[in-house]
Amino acid sequence: MPLRCLQGDKSRAENPIKTSTSDRISTAALLRPERRLLRSLMHNNPRVSSTQTVVNEAHKAPEPLCASACSMSGMRECQCDTEEDNYCYLCCGNERNACKPAHEHNILRENGERWERETCSRCRMNSVELEGLPCDDRDPQRLCLQGKCSNSVCHNKPQGAFCDRKMEKVCVEDVCENPCARYSPRYR
Repeated sequence: MPLRCLQGDKSRAENPIKTSTSDRISTAALLRPERRLLRSLMHNNPRVSSTQTVVNEAHKAPEPLCASACSMSGMRECQCDTEEDNYCYLCCGNERNACKPAHEHNILRENGERWERETCSRCRMNSVELEGLPCDDRDPQRLCLQGKCSNSVCHNKPQGAFCDRKMEKVCVEDVCENPCARYSPRYR
């Protein structure tokens, strides 16, 4: 879920953390190797008690407060009507607004871009060059069709029809695949 984080509560950062001397020294030794000598000196010094409580000089960093991009506009994440929209975009909606891709509700990233997968963005921007080619390396079923990264290529094609531009894959039970890939990894 895309999140936007805001600066945390400052009162938490102003309260120092209390630790025992032994905890502080072992943590420092782990963080900085040059403190190993200091650690050994303190363990050999009878005047320093390992149970003595000290105030650590470090302060706890404020925890960020995060909210989803949809909730920043009074909506919640939902399932869009089309599979392609669900795969490619963050979908937002509520009781008053239909569930649609976030950019259709004018919910954009801080840089003004859509909340969209990179593979879908490439397909949308370069639709002519990528038409009929795989658009997602992790999902070979998805092809770039009319600017959308779709896996529903075979829903309107007959069994055995070619479904990719390279003419290597055919529709088998509504799935665009290379049937030879079942038997040889060379064709995957």
